[in-house]
Parts: sequence; C-alpha cells; structure tokens
Amino acid sequence: MRLRPRRLAEASPEQAAPNLTIQVLPLEPASCSRFPATYNAANRFQAPPLVKKPHTMQSRLILMRHAKSDHSDGTLSDHQRPLNARGRGDCPPMANWLAENELQPDLVLSSNALRTQQTSELMANHWPDETRIIYLDELYLSSPETMLQCLQAHAGDALKVMILCHNPGVSILASQLAGQRIGMPTAAIAVFEVAGPQPDVQRVEPSAVAPQNPFIGFGPMSQCQLSALITPKTL
Repeated sequence: MRLRPRRLAEASPEQAAPNLTIQVLPLEPASCSRFPATYNAANRFQAPPLVKKPHTMQSRLILMRHAKSDHSDGTLSDHQRPLNARGRGDCPPMANWLAENELQPDLVLSSNALRTQQTSELMANHWPDETRIIYLDELYLSSPETMLQCLQAHAGDALKVMILCHNPGVSILASQLAGQRIGMPTAAIAVFEVAGPQPDVQRVEPSAVAPQNPFIGFGPMSQCQLSALITPKTL
C-alpha cells in the first residue's frame, strides 16, 4: 500500500539557519504572471535529453512553479486562490515525468499558499514513494535569497529537494543558477545537478561520518548545471 504524503508543521522564521551568507547575482525581475510570446522555457532554452544515470550521491535541486490558479472568485485573497481545472490537470503528467526519470524528490519545500499546497499534494499523489512536504510561510511570494535560506535550513541530508513556489522569484533563481534567462510558466520544472560538499573522511572514522546537508553554502555562484527544463506543453 502506498503511503500518503506526510505533512509537517509549518516552520517558523526562527528555525532558519543563522549567519547564512547568500551571494545573489543581480537580474532584471521577470513578469509575475505573463511572458511575451517569444519568452518561454521551450524556445529560450533547450535542455539536452535527460539520460538516466547510475545512482550517485550527487544532489539535485528541482525548482517548480505552482500550477495554473483560479482568478474567478474576486472575494478570495491571493493566498487563498485554488488551482483551476487546467492546473489540476497539469500536475499528474509533471509528477509522472519526475518519477519516470528517477527525480521524485526526497523533500518538497512548498509555499503555504493554497495553490502551492494543492500542487504539491497532486504531485505527491502520483509518486510511487512517500515524499516529505514542509509548508513554509516564508516561501509565499519569496525572493531567491529566501528560497536559498529555506533550502539550507531544511534540506537536512536529502539529496533531491524541490522548492515549489511563485513567480517572479522562481524564474529569477532559475535564471541565476542557469546563467541565462529562464522563463517559468505555471507548473514548469527546472532540474539542477548540484556538486555539494563532501565530508572530510581523512579526519574522522568512516563509521562516524554523519549525513551532511548537501546544500549548505549553495547559491548562484555554486557549481551546478541545468539538466532539464520542462513545461506541461513540452510533455
């Protein structure tokens, strides 16, 4: 029997890791909800075909923008807007693509807005294994700096971490990490291979090496490579 996704209590800002140094490259903000016809993930960047590799300890950061939301009810706050029918329909194929390419995240760090919660739950319902989900108030309409702070504070020893949040922040962070302008329409996914720090096994006994957070010190200047960029329209 497949386990349902496990929710954790929302983390408070006080739980963030102290004394973080985040180096962020300046970049012109992307549009929050609309991109010109010539500005989209498919024609701005063509990622090479994703090839399944033998299991390694390499970390992966998966950035995802929430699926399409409903704007029909003007009485709802932005935080409470749900997904519309298109958004609900886009989640299963995106989740299946991640699972088929062995990219199901160990951990999802999600904004606590309703549309991101619904996106994360619909994605997790189509993954074969249980996925840990943490809903964070800090990720609602967050900046790239805040996303990286949350990543470093909560990743633990997870090797595949998804950050699921909003534009313009997610497009800006994807662009900074890729070194080129990346558009993230709704439900888009960008996968980065990350060269994380390794424990110094020369100073301790191998049996005493504790799991380390592979994303400590990670930022736009870190060694990472954009390995896949997909949208619902490209599947």
